[in-house]
Amino acid sequence: MKLTVKRTALAAILSLLTVTVADAAQTSTLDDIAWFSSTTSNLLNRSSNELAKKHLRRGIKIAHRAMEKRLTPMDQLIANHNLCIGYLAAKNVTLAAQYCARAHDLAQGPYRVAKIRGANFLHTTGRQNRTDLKLTPSQVLVRNIHVQNAETRLALLVR
Repeated sequence: MKLTVKRTALAAILSLLTVTVADAAQTSTLDDIAWFSSTTSNLLNRSSNELAKKHLRRGIKIAHRAMEKRLTPMDQLIANHNLCIGYLAAKNVTLAAQYCARAHDLAQGPYRVAKIRGANFLHTTGRQNRTDLKLTPSQVLVRNIHVQNAETRLALLVR
């Protein structure tokens, strides 16, 4: 009985290590990315947090789950941004391109980026805010693409 319990515990630990090692293999440099926070979607905030922690598979999976929900235009921008940067970090430039292009299209809306307590939020341009960074989401997106994968021409294509 004790031997069976020990073997089961060992198998569980090894399976957790396998998942952790596989996730670590999918990591990249995401330290300089300006992640967006959502006021209406907890899934998108979780996606941003997971990607910022370099847990690419989880962050991408959560962003896809968020896209299955009914999202506001600003949240659609955040979801596509997360998928764009997540797939670039995972070295899947082909798949990233479609999300980067969609994020760029959505970033043309009447939004500004406001930094509030260290988080980047999107606001409509009609709202005046002292914390406004005077950046457009498109500028942030292009910078993030360039920071994440300077070798790709995506940053130039979405300008």
